[in-house]
Amino acid sequence: MQSVVTKLLFAAAIAFGSGANAASIDFAASTLRGNTVLATDLGPGLLAIDPHFTSAAPIDLLIVFAAGDAGSLAWNALVDNLTGEVWSAFSIEVFDANALVAGSVVANAGAVASIATTIASATIHFDPAEAAGIDLGAPFGAGADWLVEAGAGATFRLRLAPVAVPEPASLLMLALGVAAISAGRRTQIIR
Repeated sequence: MQSVVTKLLFAAAIAFGSGANAASIDFAASTLRGNTVLATDLGPGLLAIDPHFTSAAPIDLLIVFAAGDAGSLAWNALVDNLTGEVWSAFSIEVFDANALVAGSVVANAGAVASIATTIASATIHFDPAEAAGIDLGAPFGAGADWLVEAGAGATFRLRLAPVAVPEPASLLMLALGVAAISAGRRTQIIR
C-alpha cells in the first residue's frame, strides 16, 4: 500500500511540477550587447531575470515556453546599474506577445516618479535619477510580479533598456545646435 501511495505522490509531483507554464531564456538567440543576465526558473510560470548593465545598450531576451504551455509568465528582476551613469528612465518592451502587465518597481537609490504603460511596453521614469538599479516585481516576496501573456507554446522577445541622463556637455551641444538652427532660419527669413 505504501508503494502505491508513494508512486501516486511521485506521479502527482511530476504532473504539477514539471513544466506547466515553464519558460526559459534562449541565450544563443538573445542579444546582451556586452551586458550579462542571470536567469532562474522559480517554478511553473515564474522566472527570475537578473540583468547586470555594464553599458546603456538594451538587452533583448528570447523567452521560450515549453510545448503545450499556456504561455503566461510572471517574472521579476534585480536590475543592476554598473554603467557609472545615472538613469532618467528604464523601458521594458515585449515583441510577439499578447500583453505586458506592469508590476511593482522599487528604485534602489532614487525614486520612481511614474510608470507609463501600453499593451506591449512600460517606461519607468525616475526623479531623482537612478544610479544603483531597480527591483522589478516581487523578488523578495513584497510587491507584484510583472506578467507577460504570449499564447500557448509561444516564443517572444523581452527588451530591457536603461535611459541614461545626458551629460552636461551633450546638453550644451544640443542647445547650441538648436540655437544655430534657429539663427539660420532667422537669417533666411530676413533675406
